Amino acid sequence: MENPIVLVWGHLDAVLLGALAAAVWIGGEYLSRRATFRLGAPRRPSSRLDRGTYPIIAGALGVAMAATLVAFLTGVGGYLPLWTAGVGLALVVLGVGFRGWALRTLGRFFTMPITLPADQEIVRGGPYQWIRHPAYTGGLLTAMGMPLVLGTTVGFLVTFAVCLASYVYRIHFEEQALVGRFGDRYREYAKRTWRLLPGLY
Repeated sequence: MENPIVLVWGHLDAVLLGALAAAVWIGGEYLSRRATFRLGAPRRPSSRLDRGTYPIIAGALGVAMAATLVAFLTGVGGYLPLWTAGVGLALVVLGVGFRGWALRTLGRFFTMPITLPADQEIVRGGPYQWIRHPAYTGGLLTAMGMPLVLGTTVGFLVTFAVCLASYVYRIHFEEQALVGRFGDRYREYAKRTWRLLPGLY
């Protein structure tokens, strides 16, 4: 195993792109969340319906980023070609933008834990006309872009597996709650849209 300092120095372009991608991710999330607060989203929502899905997603992201950094610093699994860094950065930008669009469309109905306020509506505008959970689509694309920026195969595979699993788990409980609230209205909406990935799921 090579010295991590040597590996980092030898992949300085990936480190710089990784720092840029992380800044885009953090900045985009901050601005999007702030926009939902301005539109009336609650800052301390109830987590009664959440079933622990929010902490699970946060944990999955933590595992994904840790695996990505460890694989990058140790060289486990080798490194991807340099061009994948550009693909990864594009995924981060696309994911952040798509998630931001979804959050702004949800506006006051956006919360991190699963929450259905008394005046909740079925949101059908923006990206919700095609995908029922576009904020998760954006989050998944962003997370998958980071290991590509750093060029680590192991990081990419771990990120895809744990993040997809956590989003699918959350979607299961979220759609249960939405069907319980809206019944056939939500089922009809679901027939015309994809859950997370158009053409796949």
